[in-house]
Amino acid sequence: MMKYKALVIIIFTTYTASAQSSFEFLLSTIEHNNLSLKANTEYLHTRNLEYRTGVTPYDPEVAFDYMYGSPVGAGNQRDFTVTQRFDFPTAYVKKRTLANTQVQRSDWQMEVYRKDVLLNTQKIALELVYENKRKLILAKRFKDINALVEGSKKKLDSGDATILDVNKAKLQLLSIQSEVEQNNIRIETLLLQLKMLNGGQLVEFKDTTYPATPIIPDYEILFEEIEKVDPYLKVLSYNQQVSTQSIQLQKALSLPKPQVGYHSQGILGQSYKGFHIGTSIPLWENKNKVKAEKANLTFSQMQLAQYKNEHSVEIEQLYNKYQRAHALFDEYSDIINTIKSDYLLARSLALGQINTLEYFLELSYYNSAYDKYLEVEYNYHKTMAELLKHRL
Repeated sequence: MMKYKALVIIIFTTYTASAQSSFEFLLSTIEHNNLSLKANTEYLHTRNLEYRTGVTPYDPEVAFDYMYGSPVGAGNQRDFTVTQRFDFPTAYVKKRTLANTQVQRSDWQMEVYRKDVLLNTQKIALELVYENKRKLILAKRFKDINALVEGSKKKLDSGDATILDVNKAKLQLLSIQSEVEQNNIRIETLLLQLKMLNGGQLVEFKDTTYPATPIIPDYEILFEEIEKVDPYLKVLSYNQQVSTQSIQLQKALSLPKPQVGYHSQGILGQSYKGFHIGTSIPLWENKNKVKAEKANLTFSQMQLAQYKNEHSVEIEQLYNKYQRAHALFDEYSDIINTIKSDYLLARSLALGQINTLEYFLELSYYNSAYDKYLEVEYNYHKTMAELLKHRL
């Protein structure tokens, strides 16, 4: 008996691990092949290059002037100037700091998009498990009803059944055939969706087992876990940092810009050489830029506060939905796993304890209950996937 239990545990563990690895392999494959992820990565890489542009000093300027004198005896004048303009020294530190913050924000923006794609993939895969399980159930039902149809025909020939019994069986068979067709269409649709997510490459996914259910901690612990790694929250926090650093940068850019250089002049056979020193006078160029960045900071602060409030409510609602789904799934599991109505009904019909009408009526009750059980199981796993999106 102990050997039998050990064997069951080993088989169950291997089967569960296989389902888990199938999901992980699917997510890994789509993360590698998804064209939207690749395009978004390239886009953010381009933006990062733009962020790091402009953190160096301005290009030097070279000017040469040759002026003809008038009258002729006045001689000609030649001027040659090389100048270099700088922002106020603190501006370069602030530019690099801002660029680094913007690049870090890009990393979290990419993470937001990645998790959205993977969650969508996981939800499609979970629905495929649901439909694949229904496919097996429908195949068994079709086989059982088809056998019943053939049996009814034989009984009709021997006078042990009526034509009504045969027609009822045929109608049930037709109904199962319709469900099978709808099930096949839905599986094909889901596989096409996975193909699209996988960059146009075909995906095989015939799993009929959901991933192992992780332990869900208490709400307060889970909420803290989600908040700590929530990528969109990170993006909004970086938006606030970017606005704050942009204000500091605009203030630095509003300071005078020094200019140094070399200047030579030649006229009437005489040559003059020396240094060029100058500065800008900040009057109009950066007018209202600091005010604009302060307005952006206010907006980013309000956006962050709004998201925290909405996200808190969303997580709580999702957690409550998960708890209800979990409880309902446990109730259905207890009932479904303790009854075998389809087997008992078929045996009762064969022994003549019930007639065909009673059989199909009771069978429809059981099938409806089992279909509801599969639906509840699917909703439970889908809700859990949404709740644990941050772990993807």
